[in-house]
Amino acid sequence: MRHIALNHYSRGSIINPWNEESNPTKLYTAPGLGDRVTCLWGVYQWAVKNNHESVTVHLNKNHWISGNPKVNKPESWKEVQDLFVNIKVEYHPEMPIQNDYNTLKWLKENKDIDASMYYYDNPDAEINITDYFKDKVLLDPPKNNLNFPWPKQSFVTMQWDGSGPRRPDDSVIDRIRLYYKNNGYEIVDIGMGHSLAEIGGYLHNADYHIGMESGMFHMAQLYMKHSQIHLYTAAGATDHSRRAKKYGSPINYLIGKII
Repeated sequence: MRHIALNHYSRGSIINPWNEESNPTKLYTAPGLGDRVTCLWGVYQWAVKNNHESVTVHLNKNHWISGNPKVNKPESWKEVQDLFVNIKVEYHPEMPIQNDYNTLKWLKENKDIDASMYYYDNPDAEINITDYFKDKVLLDPPKNNLNFPWPKQSFVTMQWDGSGPRRPDDSVIDRIRLYYKNNGYEIVDIGMGHSLAEIGGYLHNADYHIGMESGMFHMAQLYMKHSQIHLYTAAGATDHSRRAKKYGSPINYLIGKII
């Protein structure tokens, strides 16, 4: 059993955030589904490629409790956890909110747990989790009873029901949908109304996933090659979209071609 402590603060541009003297200020709370999916997916990649049979990810109250009454984070963590056979999460309500060094120290002194932390795009880190993203190991499809009305028909998944500056205009989305329809694909819109297991089943069987940077984009990472995930964004690049492009996901694929 290996142990990972999820960071309590965003590291941003902090140099050597694992130092005892590190003084971060912006809390990290894993607020969105995509945050929770990417957390456990990254840990899964690290575990599989290092032959770790099982990993526990340790969470604090900010990771576990949502300030939005419409979001049940404990239920969401459990649903994401169940996609993986070797990953589980453990919530510590009494864990103080502190920097990385003191978080690991607290787990050792209070729980006798030798934990590590992962970092993004930091080659000096003990676990630079982005090293494991390029040549990823895809998950097996979840067990479910999906019924495909067109079993021999190629299809794609899409998700556009997010909001904010990253979402393309409706006219752009309509033309993207028409392009795939005209090229013989059925379209399955995934997201709200589906369980994560159902979404995983659709993604595993689809030819492509097309959509904005959202929870479904992160879910697609679990079941599809990078080249099968077509990301559209109307805003500037984020860390996630930059990595997606680096590893082979087309960004705004049809923009400038037919749109």
